[in-house]
Amino acid sequence: MELKISLIAGVILTICIIPFIIMYRNAKRRETTLLKSLQDAATTTEDALSKYEVWSNIAVGINDSMTRFFAVRRNENEFRHYSMNLSDFNHCRLIEEKKKIKNTSSDEAEITENIRFEFMKRNQDGNREQIEIYNSKKDSLLLADERRLAISWCDIVNTAIQKL
Repeated sequence: MELKISLIAGVILTICIIPFIIMYRNAKRRETTLLKSLQDAATTTEDALSKYEVWSNIAVGINDSMTRFFAVRRNENEFRHYSMNLSDFNHCRLIEEKKKIKNTSSDEAEITENIRFEFMKRNQDGNREQIEIYNSKKDSLLLADERRLAISWCDIVNTAIQKL
């Protein structure tokens, strides 16, 4: 009788654990694919990444000499590559688009719909380049570390631009 109970408990435990293992492996595979794509983007300009981070559907990095910023954004099965020569820009800022919604108890809450980097060019023609970090319509509805990481990378990029 104890053997049957132990066997049933083992089977139930295995059935409960397998989905988590599959999710973990898929997340690692996505992360590895994004990182490889980011490294490939850096090697096309004959650069090596000194600092990089991968999260959710985007990977960002900066080269050894802190003169180029790279990003790879994944939308479904498509990759969008960005390579920014930081000497062409004088500033990077973080743009957050939020939407206010009403709760049932007449309170208002804000939902982040979009987070992106905006690079301002050095010349005065007003051109700007943008890199989307998070979009609630394409990504998960819940923000993980996207905001915190975007703020820290905006600081890293601005520090690198100041040194040029």
